Order: sequence, then structure tokens, then C-alpha cells
Amino acid sequence: MITGAGEVEILEEKENYISFESTMKTKIRTDIYLEKQGEYTYIFTFVTPVAHYEKANNEINKLRQNILMN
Repeated sequence: MITGAGEVEILEEKENYISFESTMKTKIRTDIYLEKQGEYTYIFTFVTPVAHYEKANNEINKLRQNILMN
């Protein structure tokens, strides 16, 4: 994904999470979460215009808390 985004700045990187922002004129932030359950690894990707990230982040967190994987 980073390759497809072009020039990016890594904002945060943890074991199961990475966040980066494009350096284009209209900046886009991408948050990628990895969640392992049993033998499966689930990948959740959220792409948000940086200008709207603060509001979107609250919704992203609500959504992540309500996702059930069987």
C-alpha cells in the first residue's frame, strides 16, 4: 500500500499497526491494523483526508470496537 501511495511520511508504527500520510497536495492518511485470531490475520485499512482525520478517527474506533469475526 505504501508503494501505491507514492511519497509518504510514517506517522506511527507498532507491531500490529502502521499509520502514514501522503505528501501530495491533498494529504491522505492511511491507518492499517492487523488483528490475529487463531490461524487468521485480519487487515483493516482506513483511508481518510488529513483535514477530516480527527472526526473520522472517532468513527474508526467505534467501528473497530463493533466488528465481530467468527
